[in-house]
Amino acid sequence: MQKLIKTIQEISDRALRYNQLLQNNEEATKKTLIEPFIEALGYNIHDPTEVFPEFGADIPNVRGDRVDYALFQSTRIPFALVESKAYGEKLDRPKHISQLFKYYNATGSRFGILTNGVDYKIYADFFRENIMDEKPFLEFNIINFSPSLIQELKKISKFTIIKQSHNTWQCLSTLTGHQTGINKISLNERRNLLASASIDGQIKLWDLDNFNLICTLREHKGIVFCVEFGRNNELISAGGTVPQLNKDFLFGEDTDIKTWDLIKRRVVFRQPGHSKPVSSMVVNPNKRILVSCGFSEVKIWNLITKKIIHNLSHDSANSLTISSDGKYLISGGYNGTIKVWLLETGELNFSFNVNSRIDTISISPNSRFIGVALSTPNCIKIFDFNNQILINEITSKNNINNLVFSPDSKAIAICSKGEINIWTVEQKKLLYSLLGHQGDVTSITFNSNDQTLITCGYDKTIKVWGIE
Repeated sequence: MQKLIKTIQEISDRALRYNQLLQNNEEATKKTLIEPFIEALGYNIHDPTEVFPEFGADIPNVRGDRVDYALFQSTRIPFALVESKAYGEKLDRPKHISQLFKYYNATGSRFGILTNGVDYKIYADFFRENIMDEKPFLEFNIINFSPSLIQELKKISKFTIIKQSHNTWQCLSTLTGHQTGINKISLNERRNLLASASIDGQIKLWDLDNFNLICTLREHKGIVFCVEFGRNNELISAGGTVPQLNKDFLFGEDTDIKTWDLIKRRVVFRQPGHSKPVSSMVVNPNKRILVSCGFSEVKIWNLITKKIIHNLSHDSANSLTISSDGKYLISGGYNGTIKVWLLETGELNFSFNVNSRIDTISISPNSRFIGVALSTPNCIKIFDFNNQILINEITSKNNINNLVFSPDSKAIAICSKGEINIWTVEQKKLLYSLLGHQGDVTSITFNSNDQTLITCGYDKTIKVWGIE
């Protein structure tokens, strides 16, 4: 982030030098101060897939609203909105704040930025999801900028993972507390919370701002295979008891999907419906739809009514993923079949076969690639989502337990026994190998808040990795 600090100093000098010329001139303020700051955050202002000027932020039944800039990571939903004012304009005027509030709530953006090129107010939705908070979580003046704020600016920076010559990934923190192996972790980026689910049926909630354990949730009678954040203060978990192990299939009871109230820290709803343990579960981006699967049973739930919307047919389905725009559901099965569904209607869009047992699948944030982990042989295959053409194949010496694309969709991280490897998606180039877990690494996720990678495994630990 030294480059960012240096650029901020240059913008500060420019603001002081040209302050008379920039007064009351919004366009000059944009070109001289605001666009260089956006570039310093890692966004290419000449690439409309990263920075889109005059972005449509219409509310229902009202058209014509445009926010000055929409910043994109790689999804089709804006990551941040920038509403610009002229140098010297007071940002605390109610009309400016209400204007950004309207844009923010209409687009589903993660962050909202109000600026006159020198003063910055950065908003999020920490209190009510998809509704901009009344007060900014970060305010600063670029002329009097403190380097101590750099960590906060990481939250709105462009996530990039492509290797630089001086970059190395290190384990920044190890979280301990589970008494048995950890199956799954789930991240709530908006609140910087992490949930972890373990073999002994416990779920732990962690504060990633200070790496502290918040609480332990106990209700499951057996293994918890899945955990996902739902609406507002809800956490959703599922699994099943395991009285016997028969080859690849687990049988048992307690297959209800449980909804937890994280304020009351107890189960407030149980959703029966699966006859066998739930092996995979995903929530769509707007947190209104949950999809679960367990040994051929694929069910789509409405998270508001808590009722099943669709029952889908996919023999041996064991893995699920949803596109970042919430349009497509992808399911993979032990029989090697991948099915792509229209999430809203439950209709099958297309399917194809990879001719090998599928262990897990993932779709890239830009919806261009599908990553598939196979066990015979142990490898990752990356397909073009639109035409199902094989783009890349990466072999592994061990079974691959999980995979995830980086937020910029340029790299893919895969985890197996004792290691995490990060590869470029299209060039088949190994960027990093992360060692530190003892035994199988079972779940993996990127955190774009601070540009870290989080992993867990059967060694009972969670590790947070970052570039140093």
